[in-house]
Amino acid sequence: MKVSFERAAFDDFNEWASSNKKVHAKIIALIKDLDVLTACFVA
Repeated sequence: MKVSFERAAFDDFNEWASSNKKVHAKIIALIKDLDVLTACFVA
């Protein structure tokens, strides 16, 4: 699955990597969950 961000969202995502690791980790987990769900429906 290809993940794309709007520019402002990507800037926020990168900022959270250093300023709010909990939010950053949660976003990554949600993206991974979506990838798994997408794979289940495509297969």
